[in-house]
Amino acid sequence: MMQGDLFGYPEPKPSTRQEPRRPPEFDYLKESVEFIDSIFWGYRWYYEARRREHESAIANRPPRKAAVPADIHEKIATALEMQDYKTAKSEDGPHQYCLLKNWRGTTSLYDVVNLINEYGRVTWAWNRPYMTYFIGEFKYWTLGYPIEVETLINRTLDRNCTREELLKYS
Repeated sequence: MMQGDLFGYPEPKPSTRQEPRRPPEFDYLKESVEFIDSIFWGYRWYYEARRREHESAIANRPPRKAAVPADIHEKIATALEMQDYKTAKSEDGPHQYCLLKNWRGTTSLYDVVNLINEYGRVTWAWNRPYMTYFIGEFKYWTLGYPIEVETLINRTLDRNCTREELLKYS
């Protein structure tokens, strides 16, 4: 018997596809952000459990020994550098973020998230493990949710900094 939520709706099944799901036209993603958010908030308990599974899987992941291929690094760097970043209002953990609805370029956010998860390294922040990718003076990470509901990428300087320092890079 399939387990359902309080209203009897079945749990969403995890995707079995190896490649990230991406519609043929990139503009479709921008219009579907509200739909993705409604799915996430409707099944938040499910996606939080998947995020915790992801955290426990990466917490014990051995460090990557092979270097990132130059073409992959260039693809990630180019995609991340052309985004518009907003500076978060928090003072205790200053960071910036870019959203799916404002994503620019030919490489999709989902491709970049997959590459960060594949080639990044584990760092700990706020008592949680995150897959982090370092480019220049910045480090980039996602929140660790399943790819189908991931809607942003965070970044901060690869050193202790203040919110005012980050505002210079906006």
